[in-house]
Amino acid sequence: MYLIRLKPYSDESLSSFLSRLAYANGVSLIPLLKDASSPDYTLRTDRIYLIDQYPSLILNISYLSKRTELDKEEIYTLTFYYAISKFVHSKKESHSRILRGLIRKEFCYCPHCLDEANYLRLQWGIVGLDICLKHQCYLRHTCLKCHSSLPWSTLLAGNCCPLCGIFLGTLPRNKEQVVINIPEQQWLERQWGYLLQCSDASYSPENVAQKIMHVIHQQSPHLSLRDACNQLKMDYQELLQQIRGTHTRKRSVHISTLLNFLSQTTTDISSFLSNELPLHWSNYIESKDVIAIDQGATCIAPWCIFDPCKDQLCDTGTSYKKLKNNRVRRKYSFCPQCGCIYYFDEQGQQKEKDGYIEAFNTFQEEWRQLTPEHWRGSLKHIAFFRTRIISTVDSFVDQTLLNRFQQAVLEHMTLNHIKSWSCWKSESHYLMYRYHITILRLKHNLKKSLGPRLNFTLKRKELKDAVEQIKMRNESITLQNLASRIHISVATLRSWKEGYDLYLEAKRKQVSEVHQARTSELYIQIKRLLSDHQGKTLMIKEVYAHLNVRQSYLIKISPDVTFFISEAVRVHNNQSYHCGNEK
Repeated sequence: MYLIRLKPYSDESLSSFLSRLAYANGVSLIPLLKDASSPDYTLRTDRIYLIDQYPSLILNISYLSKRTELDKEEIYTLTFYYAISKFVHSKKESHSRILRGLIRKEFCYCPHCLDEANYLRLQWGIVGLDICLKHQCYLRHTCLKCHSSLPWSTLLAGNCCPLCGIFLGTLPRNKEQVVINIPEQQWLERQWGYLLQCSDASYSPENVAQKIMHVIHQQSPHLSLRDACNQLKMDYQELLQQIRGTHTRKRSVHISTLLNFLSQTTTDISSFLSNELPLHWSNYIESKDVIAIDQGATCIAPWCIFDPCKDQLCDTGTSYKKLKNNRVRRKYSFCPQCGCIYYFDEQGQQKEKDGYIEAFNTFQEEWRQLTPEHWRGSLKHIAFFRTRIISTVDSFVDQTLLNRFQQAVLEHMTLNHIKSWSCWKSESHYLMYRYHITILRLKHNLKKSLGPRLNFTLKRKELKDAVEQIKMRNESITLQNLASRIHISVATLRSWKEGYDLYLEAKRKQVSEVHQARTSELYIQIKRLLSDHQGKTLMIKEVYAHLNVRQSYLIKISPDVTFFISEAVRVHNNQSYHCGNEK
C-alpha cells in the first residue's frame, strides 16, 4: 500500500496528501485511512475533514510516520495541530473547542491553483479566507460545470466532481471580480500562517486573557478596563474569569474571538503572543477589578471654581453603574464645597450628575431678573441655587429648622417622612433645606448603619398569628399580605426558609379548603336544579350554564363533579321519561 512514497507540499493538507498517496498506490483513500487509523477511534466517511483538525485522535501518527518516512512534525504541519496546541489546556487536543465553527465541512478550492498543482491547500478549509490572494479570485465551493456542492466524503481521486466527473482545476471562462477587502484577507492569511507554523510554544487561557487585557489597557489607558472591553465588544467578565481560573470548566479564548480582537487593535498575532507581560501587571490584574485612575478630577461648577479646595473631590463609593439604556457611568465623586456629584462616562469625560451646571449655563440671567416662582428651571434646581446664587427673602434659612433636619438625617429618618412635616410652607421650601450644602455633606458622610437582625423566633409566632387573622377575615393568603402584617419585606419572607415553608403550607390548606367548599356548593346547586326540574328533561349544557362555569374548566379542577353531573342528568332524564309514559 505504501510502495510509492510521495513528499507533501508545504501548504498541503494531510487529507490531500493521503488522498494523493492512495491514488499513487492504486487504492482508495478509505482503506489507507483504516490501515493508519487509531485503534481508539472509528472514522466516519462524512467526517474525513477531521483528519486535518485532530490528526493524533484519528490516526496512529507513529505508524503513519514510519510508513511514509515523514517526521511527526512534518505530518502535523499539514494539519491544524499547531494552531490548537498553542492554546490547548488539555492533554487531548480534541477536548479543545477553539476551532469550532472555523473549519469548513465542505470542500473549497481555487481552480487556478489546482490547474497549476493538483493538491488541496490547508488554508482553503478555514472559514473567513474566501479568496485566493495569488490569483485574486474567490474560492469556489461548487462544481464549475454542474454546480453541485462538494462534501469531502464524495470527492473523487484526482480532485474531480463526484457527479459529473469534471476536473475541478478546469478554469472558468470569465474571472469574477473580487469585492472583498484584499488587505483584510492578506492580514488574516498572515495570522493563520503564523498559527500553523511548527512550534512548541504553548499559551494558557490565563496568559492569553492577560495579554488581551494588557493590549486593551494600552489602547485606552484613560478608560476603565470594563469600559474599554465594551468598546471593543470583548466580554469583560469572561476575560476576568479566564485570568483567575474561576470557570467551572476550563476553556481557552476562541481563536475567532482572538483574531477579531487583534484585527480591531491592528495587532499581529506573532507580536501579541511574543509580548512579555510586566510582572506588576500580572499581579495587578489577578488581584482585583481594575478601574483606570482618572487624574485631575475637579469640581467644574462655575460657582465653585475659585474655591481653594476644588481638587478635593470625595469618592461616593459607587465605582460602576449601568443604566437601563445600557449607558455606563463610573467613579462617582462628591464636591463637599458645593454639593455637586460627578461621574465619568464611557468616553472618560467628566460629567455632572444632576444637571445643575447645565441649568446654570442655560438660565443664568433669569434668576437675576425673576423671582423663583417665575423661573423656568425645575424645583430641584431652584432649591439648589436658592442657598448659593439666588438671593431673595424666601432664601432665608431657619437654623433651628436646619438643625432639626440634620438630627432627623442622623437618626436615619427617611426623606419622605421629613417631607411630611407640617412646618413646610411648600415643596420649594422643603427642597431648599433638602439640597442645602449642610444636608448634602451630612448624607454623603453618613454611612448607613445596619438595623438589628430579625428575631425569627418571634417572627415565626407573628407569622402564625397573621395566618389565623387572614383566615378569620376570609382573605387570600399572599406573601404581600403576610409580609406587611409582620413588618418585613416580601424578599425577606421568601428567603426565610422556615417562614416561606409555613406560608406555602398555609396557602395549600387554604386552596384545598376553598376548593372543598366550592365543590360542596356545586353539588348543592346541581341537586337543587334537578329537584326544580322534576318530570322535565335537562341538557348537560343547561346545568353548566346554571352553575356559570365552563365544562372544560370544571373537568380540570373537579373531574368528580363533572362525572356526577353526567350521571345525575342521565338518571334524572330516565326518571322524567318513565314518569311521562305513566301519565
